[in-house]
Amino acid sequence: MQIEAVIFDLDGVITSTDEYHYLAWKKLFDRLGIEFCRKDNQKLRGIGRRESFELITGNKFSRNWVETYLKEKNEFYLEFLDRNMLSPLPGITKFLRQLDSAGIRKAIASGSRNAIHILEKLGMTKHFEVQVDGSMCTVGKPAPDLFLLAARKLHIPSFKCIVVEDSQAGIDAAAAARMKSIGIGNHLKNADICLENTQALDIAIIL
Repeated sequence: MQIEAVIFDLDGVITSTDEYHYLAWKKLFDRLGIEFCRKDNQKLRGIGRRESFELITGNKFSRNWVETYLKEKNEFYLEFLDRNMLSPLPGITKFLRQLDSAGIRKAIASGSRNAIHILEKLGMTKHFEVQVDGSMCTVGKPAPDLFLLAARKLHIPSFKCIVVEDSQAGIDAAAAARMKSIGIGNHLKNADICLENTQALDIAIIL
């Protein structure tokens, strides 16, 4: 079976903004008097903004306050993002060129509502004909909705797509969408292909 499309997660796959997410959460939780460290931040990989907040706080705030705090966190994140440079992770540019040469189509499917802004900051919007972000689906990963929407927009059946992900939630979402997966990081379980880092990405893996 020939793969016709590669669907990429964004953060941790195309580029890394983990540090800015951590700093933004840390700034918010410090203000709220809630302990938060880098170990806590690791638990939030691949999880949506609201789910992340509730995981750390124990769901003890009213819905209105949660919305206020999530907006505040995003403002902190965008401030850190805009103050710093972003670049593609090692191996990504080469892999995208290989896919273009083979006629394999490409999409972004990220739970981040800032995904398109980040692509623009990277100057990489042109590389992905379909861009799906967290504002386009009501349910995030590990539900398959983001990946299924990307496949529909590409007009390609799910079983002809392969997902590149760095989070367990993303690998689980790919499986739920009945898509093959490439996991970035040896800690991931049940990925069809597991690579140590993005530098190991090569088109020979999927042909």
